[in-house]
Amino acid sequence: MQRRARFETQLGEWLEYDRTDDYTLTGVRLAEARELEREEDIARRRGEAREYLRRSLALAEAAQRRRVRLAIAIVTGLSLALFIAILAAGIAFQRTNDLRAQTILLETEKAVSEERRLAAENSEGLANRARSTAEAERQAAENAKSTAVAEQDISRSRELAAIAINQIEADPERAVLIALEAIRRQHTFEAEDALRQAVNTSIKVITLREQVDPANVASVNSARFSPDGRWLVTAGGEDTARIWEANTGKLLVILQGHTEWIWDALFSPDGQRVVTASDDGTARLWEAASGVQLAVLRGHGAPVLDAQFSPDGKRVVTASDDGTARIFLVYSTDVIELALSQVSRQLTPEERAQYLGGEIAP
Repeated sequence: MQRRARFETQLGEWLEYDRTDDYTLTGVRLAEARELEREEDIARRRGEAREYLRRSLALAEAAQRRRVRLAIAIVTGLSLALFIAILAAGIAFQRTNDLRAQTILLETEKAVSEERRLAAENSEGLANRARSTAEAERQAAENAKSTAVAEQDISRSRELAAIAINQIEADPERAVLIALEAIRRQHTFEAEDALRQAVNTSIKVITLREQVDPANVASVNSARFSPDGRWLVTAGGEDTARIWEANTGKLLVILQGHTEWIWDALFSPDGQRVVTASDDGTARLWEAASGVQLAVLRGHGAPVLDAQFSPDGKRVVTASDDGTARIFLVYSTDVIELALSQVSRQLTPEERAQYLGGEIAP
């Protein structure tokens, strides 16, 4: 009875809405209507009921056919897609195999090329080593020859040096010539020693000495060149130092002022001044060209043994037997500048009156 009632209700709606397909039977309701048809229910015997059922069945079958077609289309599409995928995979696989084969071929060619290159390099290396070996053997032969020649020259040089020494007393000039020949052969110690002996015998050597009584000649403690090599300064066992012309031995200036022995004397870096260190406990600065005494550097309590200029020539350092070293300024301008930096006041009027006779400060 319920199935019939539901069928009558839906039939009524279908008729009410002008038999539109939106109100046809589907699904469970269509199955119930077919059950009623098999049971030859009276409700189905009406013409509208039969038409309603036929229409619903027709629409259901059409829907089923659409679903079947859609399923077929989907299956067909999936099959096609699968086929395409399989085909693409096959193509990709084939391409991969082709690329792998090509890569293997290229690597093989590269390996062959590398082997050929290595073989060529190895061949070239063997050739180079052969050339190097030949060059080394040639160089060794030349070195051996040079060594033999050098040893011969050394031996001959020493032989000539001995001959030169033997000739010094008989003929000093001949000795010099033979010694020079020995040096030309090979500059050995023996050859140079022979030449020095021959020269000292045959050539007049400059002696820095005044024409004085030999009994009164004092010792020389120090002898120094000027920076330009033109002059020499000497000092020794007396209270004076002397400046000489280096090339001729001519006495130029006597530095007088110390009262005891002078231990050391040397030029300033510019050659314009000389500093001396003396047993009288002072060091002194002199003008080299004139011999004028420029300053007395006092302060030590014992003999001054050494005095040196600074590299810029502006200071002198002294060393004394009193166990101290002192630094002195060379130029008066530097001394004045240092003095001004050390004072903190001016002379008072009383001090000026007492010590300066009342002079007014400038």
